[in-house]
Amino acid sequence: MTYDCNWGETPLYKAHIAKHGEGAPFGNEHGLPFPLGGVMWLMLIAKKWEITTKNAAEVYARIATYHKVVGEPFATSWDGKNRIEHDITPADVAQCIGLRTNAGDSTKTEFVAHMVKLSKRESKQPLLANDVKQMLVEFTNEFNDYAIKAMIAQGGK
Repeated sequence: MTYDCNWGETPLYKAHIAKHGEGAPFGNEHGLPFPLGGVMWLMLIAKKWEITTKNAAEVYARIATYHKVVGEPFATSWDGKNRIEHDITPADVAQCIGLRTNAGDSTKTEFVAHMVKLSKRESKQPLLANDVKQMLVEFTNEFNDYAIKAMIAQGGK
């Protein structure tokens, strides 16, 4: 099965088109620009079909929870010579609203179970389901705090 995605409706892509015009290359020989390339691949872990305004907080929470469980950088990009490691922020996920993939769609219960299983394999202190659920709540709140501040900064629009 191939991994398919559509980024044409993301704010990141629309800003690129506005700045460079239709048909301008989007990305480089190393892949899509950050954060889109990183978020796109992390959708496989988050197990969500797309990022919408309604589920962006949940997608961010799943990505951040995964990061906390495995302790690896969220994503990488290239500056032309060097690999750069990035943490994905709520603002990065917000730039990717509109991204659609064929990554699947798991329930919260399925995601929690996967993170518990992963923590048993990756961590010296495996997590319980309630630990993962608490992380999801904390990271959802972090995204929502960002969204409120961004809305205020834009004059409440």
